[in-house]
Amino acid sequence: MKNITKFTKTLILTLLIITYSCSKDDDPIIINLQNLEAAIDENPSVGQVIGTVESDNNASLTFNITSQTPNGALEINENTGELTVADATLFDFETNPTITATVTADKAQNTATVTITVNNTNELSVQDYTTTIDENPINGQSLGTVQASGDATLSFSIASQIPAGALSLDASTGELTVADAALFDYETNPTVTANIIVSNSGGSENGTVTINLNDVDSIAALLSTSLTSYNAAANGEWVIITEIEYDNLASNLSSITRAGATESEYSNAVSSAINNLNGAITVSNSTTNLIPANGYLIAFKYKVWNTTNASGVKVKLSNSTNSSGFSDIGSSLPTHSGNFEDVFFVLKGNNTPVTSNSYLGFFQSTSTLLLFDDTSTTNGSYYWGASDTSTLNGQNNGKKIFYQGLSTTQMHW
Repeated sequence: MKNITKFTKTLILTLLIITYSCSKDDDPIIINLQNLEAAIDENPSVGQVIGTVESDNNASLTFNITSQTPNGALEINENTGELTVADATLFDFETNPTITATVTADKAQNTATVTITVNNTNELSVQDYTTTIDENPINGQSLGTVQASGDATLSFSIASQIPAGALSLDASTGELTVADAALFDYETNPTVTANIIVSNSGGSENGTVTINLNDVDSIAALLSTSLTSYNAAANGEWVIITEIEYDNLASNLSSITRAGATESEYSNAVSSAINNLNGAITVSNSTTNLIPANGYLIAFKYKVWNTTNASGVKVKLSNSTNSSGFSDIGSSLPTHSGNFEDVFFVLKGNNTPVTSNSYLGFFQSTSTLLLFDDTSTTNGSYYWGASDTSTLNGQNNGKKIFYQGLSTTQMHW
């Protein structure tokens, strides 16, 4: 009997232990997600890691974003809970200083709140600027505006430029203008460049400016009355122009030299005309006003007397002396008339420079008469040769003939 009682007690105890153990195994596992707070500078890169949503259990979970503001900003790794940047453009402090999201996991009893603070940064940026303009602009001409963006007030400045002094830059607006129009010459500076600094309270950024110049006919740009005739002419042809146009060429083209008579010699009074050889004569002033080496003759003027429909008149050059070696430059001058007045011409498309310092001569045909002054024996002399010749054997002292040529060492066409 005692044995039966003892067995019964043992059986009951065993059943209690088994029952208790089974009840413990059947209890549910409680998993909680932890909220995430993080901070990130604005303008991150796509895929940049922000942080990880974690739980209080090592169990394997499947994570999901159920909502986010703004939509599409975040992406989550469903296996690890790692949050990354999905759309970098939404991480903009000025638009979205805070980004939020709600995250769930399949075995978690709660949701996690994600709060991301977007830090404001100095977003200063500068765009390189390139444009193309015709050469020979005017001072103050607008060339465009350097584009930049950033917080606070922007300030623009030129760190360096080539050639120096070509450009001006408005410190407040970034507008570029021509500072020295003479430097915008295709033959000398086909490209004008500058390094730009844009700054604000947070720092500074650099940019580059490139101004490409179009090669244009600068002579044509300075003609008005005679432009149509000039455009219609072939290279190597002389065209009649006006005094204003001649003076425009002399004043506005760079690297200009006056050969033959100087302006002061032109101001002397007319004394007489060369008529002792029936008009057909080649002449050259004795002068130090030469066409420099590598110079191009582009314009010519001379003073005529009682001349109607003169033809066959020629401009000549010599690179040896002012009394020999003369040859024609360009075509004969177009038919012209005048009486005690200057006549003016431009040579189109002279693409052959002189190889050394050269002398300017002139052939007077039988249909025209040259004028000279002999008010002083210090006026020098002129050499002459009968008819159209390269060698001038005669010399008249104390006289200077009224003719002049313009040359330049730069091709302005």
